[in-house]
Amino acid sequence: MKNIGFWAGLILVLGFSAGHAAKSVVFEFDKCFSNLEKNEARGIEMNARYVERRDGALHIKTESGKVVVLRDDKVDNDRLSLHSFCGFAEDIGHHVVRWRGYEHGGLILVDGVSGKELFVSSTPELSPDRSRFVTRYFDIDMDPHNNTIEIGSIHKDGAEMDFRIRCQPFFKRAFVWGAAKVDWIDNDTLSVTREGFAYEPNFHDVLDMNKWIIKVTKKSVKIFEVVDGKRVPVKIPKGGLVPVKKKTK
Repeated sequence: MKNIGFWAGLILVLGFSAGHAAKSVVFEFDKCFSNLEKNEARGIEMNARYVERRDGALHIKTESGKVVVLRDDKVDNDRLSLHSFCGFAEDIGHHVVRWRGYEHGGLILVDGVSGKELFVSSTPELSPDRSRFVTRYFDIDMDPHNNTIEIGSIHKDGAEMDFRIRCQPFFKRAFVWGAAKVDWIDNDTLSVTREGFAYEPNFHDVLDMNKWIIKVTKKSVKIFEVVDGKRVPVKIPKGGLVPVKKKTK
């Protein structure tokens, strides 16, 4: 049995790596948010067959022969666009690039075969079987009305976003809230720790909010609020759930 487990693990590594140099199956997304120059140099060194930086841009070659070019624009205005290569995420088959814009940023996932790109606003939390992921935008101070929970899936031709849950339509404008933490319970179920703040009588008075449970299917999601240990269905208001239109780059 031990030998079967060893060979199964080896096949998994080889299948996802597609020739990329990597030591670990599970990609560490934390490296995308610190020591960017050092981590980029290391990432390019480990993936020199596929990635290079020249002429102010990252050039990422895929297994299909397509070259994805991510060009920097170092202007000091809303056109600012900076890219830092983080590495190849072996477990999902994507190159990971940190993108920084004017007062905002996120990650770009580039499929290692097709070259299809997907922007995510935060570190993707992967389901146990690596077939789905969730990201969240959570900003109470600067941009609270755009707080979202985004759910996507990973396919042979790349990652894509499936659903966007907009937090604000679920409640009155008297307070704002967002997803402080999101965890996978299983491959189809999410646990959401919610955090809210009242505008009145004092802004930033913390509100006690029950957890959400989100069940994910191919066509939609169902939301439940945990009340006294029981799951109570949540009615999704207009504008609360937005199926994401597919885009192929």
